[in-house]
Amino acid sequence: IEYYRWVSKEAFAAGMTSFLYKGKVALQLWNDSMIIIINSLAAYDAEKQRFEYLWSQAKTPQTAK
Repeated sequence: IEYYRWVSKEAFAAGMTSFLYKGKVALQLWNDSMIIIINSLAAYDAEKQRFEYLWSQAKTPQTAK
């Protein structure tokens, strides 16, 4: 099963992608070709909360028009 939603391009203005895995956060900086790994449950929880907020605000493909 595949799930995805659409967000505005402003959500990507920071020039960074984040990945969450087992209590860690990896930040991929697009302009610097760099990945920063943060081993912190507090950072993991904060980034997960941010993702869940963005997911709740994103549009499903049927309503994206």
